[in-house]
Amino acid sequence: MVKLSVEEINRRKEAGAAKRAERLEKRKYLELEAEKQRLLNEKLPQADYYHQGLSKRIKAAERYLTDVIQDRQKLDADKIPEILELFNLPSMLDAALAYKMCRDEYRDLVCRCWHFGTGEEAVLRRSAFEVWNKMLFRPEIEATGWVIFNILNAGLVCAETYQVLKQHRQKYVDSGIGVFIAITCERMLKNDGFMDVRTFTVKKWTPQQVAILNDIVALFKNAQTDMRMLEEIAEDTAEE
Repeated sequence: MVKLSVEEINRRKEAGAAKRAERLEKRKYLELEAEKQRLLNEKLPQADYYHQGLSKRIKAAERYLTDVIQDRQKLDADKIPEILELFNLPSMLDAALAYKMCRDEYRDLVCRCWHFGTGEEAVLRRSAFEVWNKMLFRPEIEATGWVIFNILNAGLVCAETYQVLKQHRQKYVDSGIGVFIAITCERMLKNDGFMDVRTFTVKKWTPQQVAILNDIVALFKNAQTDMRMLEEIAEDTAEE
């Protein structure tokens, strides 16, 4: 039997200790991720101190953007990174949990960011779109009418608006909102334009916006028919 040197014994002890520490850290990480997922699955999770603080920061950013929009102020470029930071969370699970914990605050912020779609400000709309779009892919996040109807009623018809609805069509149909989205867009087309709240002027729809509105109508115009067909199939199956 080969006798180990003191140095080798110490090296092996250190390696063993490092391995145990690594396993402990991994177990803690997995337990934390499991706890996050458990909170996501809760109907109304209780916000902790971190998410309470995050909620205050989101509200402050939303109020600032509201003032810029309503008072026709110039957006302070130094504020943009602060707002973007609210969308930049460590992981998808962290983002989903934050979105659920601060649901109303994030929805309001997304609506405000949608107003900023040109120049250097456009990064706000893009970031809001990316987060909202990713969240809707999560099964724990519901598709409600709050964000989309606020965006449509503000005349913020753009490629991102259509893209969200196209990618998550079935979620909006299943929630019963799809048919009302189609009705809203048909009404908007009849009005031939919208009130721009940033300039307080009435603007006509651009050809691109008209095309997008028609595409949205096409997405959901059969939603009501689809729902009736599903109900009839369910009734026939029950009778059998």
